[in-house]
Amino acid sequence: MSETEYALGAHCGITFAGIKAASLVRLKKECGDCIKKYARHFGERGFVFVVLKEYARHILLYIYNREKIQEILSDHEVKSFLNGEGYVYTNACQAVEILKSRMSGSFFPHEIGVFLNYPVEDVRAFIAHPNEGVKLTGYWKVYEGEDEKRRLFERYERCTRKILQRMSVGCSLESIFCKNTGANA
Repeated sequence: MSETEYALGAHCGITFAGIKAASLVRLKKECGDCIKKYARHFGERGFVFVVLKEYARHILLYIYNREKIQEILSDHEVKSFLNGEGYVYTNACQAVEILKSRMSGSFFPHEIGVFLNYPVEDVRAFIAHPNEGVKLTGYWKVYEGEDEKRRLFERYERCTRKILQRMSVGCSLESIFCKNTGANA
C-alpha cells in the first residue's frame, strides 16, 4: 500500500464510509497521479477532490461527498453563519471555491469547520473564544453536546480502525469502498 493510499484511508475513510460529509488530508505533491486515480474512482461515487492549498512539497486536499455538503451548506443556520463570514453562494461548489480562495492567503479561515461537517455551534464558539468553555477535544473542539459528540468521535475511530485493519491485510482502498462492500461502523 502506498503512503497516499494509507493517508486517504486514515484521514478520509470516514468520509468514504458515509459517516462524515468531508475530510481534509495533507499529501505529497509527487503523488499527483495516485490522487487522480482515487479522484476518478471515488468521483463515480459522488465524492469531489479539491486542492485547497499548495505548499512547496505538499498539498492540502479537501474531499467531500457532493450531496451531503450541499445539504449542510443549504441549511439555514449554516448559510446564515457563512453569509456573516462573507460567503455569498447558491450552491456548494461556489462555497468551496470561496473557501479555496480564502485558503490562498496567510490567514486560516476557521469557518472551514462547517465544510468539514463540524456543528455550526462549535465552529461559532471556536471563532469567538477558542479556549473558553471547551468541554471535549477530539476531531474538533466541542463546546456543547459533549456526550453525543463523544459517541460520534468513537464511531469515527471504530470505522477508521476497521479500514486500516483491512488495508493492513492487503485490501485496497478501492476494494474496501466498492459498491457491494463498505467499512461503515
